[in-house]
Amino acid sequence: MVTTALAAVSAPLSAFSVESSEDPATLAAIAAGNACLDAFLAALHNGDAQARNATLNYPHVHLTHGQLRVWENAAAGTDFGCDAWDHSPWEERELLHATTERLHIAVSFRRDEEADGPQGHFRALYVVTLQDGHWGIQAYACHPLARLDVLLS
Repeated sequence: MVTTALAAVSAPLSAFSVESSEDPATLAAIAAGNACLDAFLAALHNGDAQARNATLNYPHVHLTHGQLRVWENAAAGTDFGCDAWDHSPWEERELLHATTERLHIAVSFRRDEEADGPQGHFRALYVVTLQDGHWGIQAYACHPLARLDVLLS
């Protein structure tokens, strides 16, 4: 298991640290999956639905707030319900499983809003896959750890 924590929440996580005994093809897969997650978060912050959808593989499975959604393709619409978010820094990533065609990555992140600051902490599982030469997020499941507005009231 590989765990990497962020020292500064404003800095993107650029790579997982892995043991030198890893297979070079698996290391390349980890780097590609990591880049995919960073591109996804950047597109989400920029409000760029086209760039965000380009980081996904289809069919895409999305499980949040007890609701399971499956999008067969980008044209089916991919409303992530994140329009009010200003940014969400990664707090931690943990590589649970890696092959040359699929990664399972557990993450924690914080939801921030420009006017109100931190709004909550979340834990999520991303399944990042290689389809036809394209690394993309195939599945996503998220659970809020704590809503800061509830904790602070």
